[in-house]
Amino acid sequence: MGLGAAVIGAGALSAGASLIGSSQASSAAKDAANAQLQMYQQTSANLLPYNALGQTAGANALALALGPQPTQYLTQAAANMPGQMTQAQLEATPGYQFARDQGLKAVQSSAAARGLGVSGASLKGA
Repeated sequence: MGLGAAVIGAGALSAGASLIGSSQASSAAKDAANAQLQMYQQTSANLLPYNALGQTAGANALALALGPQPTQYLTQAAANMPGQMTQAQLEATPGYQFARDQGLKAVQSSAAARGLGVSGASLKGA
């Protein structure tokens, strides 16, 4: 009978420890979920001003683009579409001038690096 009582006693002890352990695990899971909820709420509160700005940015940009005389701005923008610009208008844009200048500098630097800085071929290429 002593052996049977020892086995039953060990089983009961194991079951009790299991219940205590599962209770602690459940409590830890709840604590972790609460901590995550608090972090989410804090992050949401921190980002709220930027979210509000983003919500109104589209309407503000449209109002700025349309201005007091919407057809004038839109007509001007449509007239300067890349497919409708003349070569002279295109060459007058700052982006074109910058790209041209950078390209010329690259060609000149490449020729100079090869020792052809003032050769006839590099002058002809420029």
